[in-house]
Amino acid sequence: MKVNFRGLKKEDRFTFCLEMVAQGVAKIEDVPKKFRNEELCLAGVKNDGNQLQYVPKAVITYDMCWQAVSSKPEAILFVPEKNLDPALGKLAVTKNPKLVKKLPLKAINDDVLLEALATEPSILVTIPSGYANEHFYSKAVARNPRALDNIPSEYQTYQLCLDAVVAFGKAIAYVPEEHRDYYMYMCAVTSDPDAMVYVPEEMRDINLYKCAVETSAETIKYVPEEIQQTDEWQAFTKKQQTPKKKVPEKTQKEKDQERMDEAYEIYKNLF
Repeated sequence: MKVNFRGLKKEDRFTFCLEMVAQGVAKIEDVPKKFRNEELCLAGVKNDGNQLQYVPKAVITYDMCWQAVSSKPEAILFVPEKNLDPALGKLAVTKNPKLVKKLPLKAINDDVLLEALATEPSILVTIPSGYANEHFYSKAVARNPRALDNIPSEYQTYQLCLDAVVAFGKAIAYVPEEHRDYYMYMCAVTSDPDAMVYVPEEMRDINLYKCAVETSAETIKYVPEEIQQTDEWQAFTKKQQTPKKKVPEKTQKEKDQERMDEAYEIYKNLF
């Protein structure tokens, strides 16, 4: 709806438009083009970032683009190429991760893609070809272990799968069969005991059950009765019930490394 100037003097019309746009009553597209200067347009995009598409290119500034994307992340699609950069791209995907699929290359870098991956691991399917490499996929899994499910099989190395499983036990579901050895399953249930549902019966033994129960007592539900009745299990249960001394809280990275070390020690002693 165009702005109605009825009863207004010519010298008052710009101020009227500015107030209407600033208050969100009118949009930039409703204002005569001769009044669409930087001040009015900046006020307009703060209310509705998508109004950037109606701003004359001559008055668009980087700050205006930032304000527009802050208001509506989809406004990144109306930012002139000269104003595009990864900082704007990251601002957009922080608010709407799915937008990364539509971003121009100029607005993309590792940080932008990783920011989107934090909540949308499926974007790996459509990333620019220049990022389809072992180095980037390693960073992707570190940011979101669920990303493993969307990484091409030729890049799903044993180590990459192990990194994903240590951080997120249920990522074992995305691990290729050829990488699913006893140690991989051991790390999975140590990281997340409920990953036990992905462990084949033939791979389950008392040590695997111990790893799960040490992490969460609730996973006793997975331990067969015949194992629970053994002397070895009874001794393990008694040890678990012994009060432990309080120690300083460890970082997540330290906890992950400790779980890997424990699982490896058990695995090594089996052979």
